[in-house]
Amino acid sequence: DPDRCFTGQVVLDAAAGRVYTGETDLSSDDGLIGVRDARSLEKLHEWPTHGRDPHQFLLDGVGGLLVANGGIETRPESGRRKLSLDGMDSSIVRLATASGELQGQWRVQDRRLSLRHLAWSAGRLGIAMQAEHDRKEDRDAAPVLAIFDGRELRPAAASAGLAGYGGDIARH
Repeated sequence: DPDRCFTGQVVLDAAAGRVYTGETDLSSDDGLIGVRDARSLEKLHEWPTHGRDPHQFLLDGVGGLLVANGGIETRPESGRRKLSLDGMDSSIVRLATASGELQGQWRVQDRRLSLRHLAWSAGRLGIAMQAEHDRKEDRDAAPVLAIFDGRELRPAAASAGLAGYGGDIARH
């Protein structure tokens, strides 16, 4: 589809025989999850992520797909230059893997923190964040980690020396 752009993330749900792909609708900038047959890659469904820039997503093991909507508008033709940072709307959403139904959406209070990378540890979801504040001092003081316990999304303390950028996250 010429109005779609892949965001670079793919998750295999072997038990369901599906592959989930992160996509952007270029006509609206809305984030989408493409649901594809794992063998043929034929698109079966397309679900909204209820945000922009679906950066990473993971299965939660109980019938949900957790999506980190980075909230940053970009365009492929601009080299993924960040646009309209004042309109950022980053969130974590849970979609039902059976239907794509929105089961919940969570945001951090600071609208200039982009929720990006995900990793499970001890039943909690760690989220690496990227600060998109205009002032360097605000970026430097921003936290780069948030924790989601299934009910509440909380940023960790500010991360001195990381310049507001959590490039990735892994289970320890």
